Amino acid sequence: MAVSSASVVHTATSAVHLTEFAKWTVASGFLVVLLRLDDADSRLVQRSFAVGAAVGGGVSLALLAFDRAGTALRFLAPIGYGIPDNTGSTLRVAEVAGTTVTRLAGTYVHPNYAGIFLLVGLALALARTAGTLRTVTSLVIAVALIATLSRAAVGTVVVAGLLFLLFQKLNGRVRIGVIGASLCAALAVARVPTVTARLAGSFGASDAGSSDRARALADFVPSMEGRWWFGRGWGAKELLDEIAGFQANYVANAPLLAVYRGGVLVGIVFTALLVVGSVAAYRRLRTPLWTNGIIGASFLAFVLVAMQLDFPVVTSPPVTMAFGVLLAAVVSAPAVADEPERHPQPVTTGGAS
Repeated sequence: MAVSSASVVHTATSAVHLTEFAKWTVASGFLVVLLRLDDADSRLVQRSFAVGAAVGGGVSLALLAFDRAGTALRFLAPIGYGIPDNTGSTLRVAEVAGTTVTRLAGTYVHPNYAGIFLLVGLALALARTAGTLRTVTSLVIAVALIATLSRAAVGTVVVAGLLFLLFQKLNGRVRIGVIGASLCAALAVARVPTVTARLAGSFGASDAGSSDRARALADFVPSMEGRWWFGRGWGAKELLDEIAGFQANYVANAPLLAVYRGGVLVGIVFTALLVVGSVAAYRRLRTPLWTNGIIGASFLAFVLVAMQLDFPVVTSPPVTMAFGVLLAAVVSAPAVADEPERHPQPVTTGGAS
């Protein structure tokens, strides 16, 4: 926050810069609050996030199924939801195998934002809930995540599963069970033609998204000419306006976009945060506590995939806050291999740590 404030001082040309920086500061500061909670309260926040993601995913699935015109949320336009785009609709679509397909966005506004919220929610649902609640929340969130057609989110889940199987200390029987469940899930997803076509067409010559990303990477250095130290500012129009962002085609990579917005010093600090978080996540992944392994694998996959292919953690304060929840979950999870797993239950203040 301190390094970023220096960037704002040098780049702010209007109140918009200060407002956006204030939003980002509140979202980032939420992590500090989470890190001050005791174990019981921290787990309560994580369970609440998982349940909230399931509710949001369920509502968004209902909107996807029944709100064909994309008008159901217009009454929430005064607070930023349901605002129609230049087509007069709130629907988000993608071209898949020559067909226009509606993507889940719902109350998350954008499918890629939804993908990250649901990704964090899925990790916490698996790791911090139990019994029927775990089954219901995980299934709803997983279906909603697939319906976003967010390749970054789906790819992150796949990589998280692979990291979990490779590095988590599981006995042979459990490992076979996890592999079997993963194969069943993959087969279920493969039976949805839209999803398979969307994933199969990724990064090919006909994939416009991949071409745009490659072009943005090539243009990154020229776009930073004269702006390396303090970036283009928190209030840069292309970071706030979707049409301007489409025209600018800025880089779709979180660390590089941090440099784009705040300068090289901000980018270095942000990257250092990701490295420290990744080391902590790997330690959690190597413990025998499979629930903490889920958290560790999810964070590592988030950094390796979602952060490299998408940027909402940088541009959207709510997504920044969701990332903070996942990072706080990593930090609060036990990292000692022989520490017994603690299930969420009421504890006295003196015993919480």
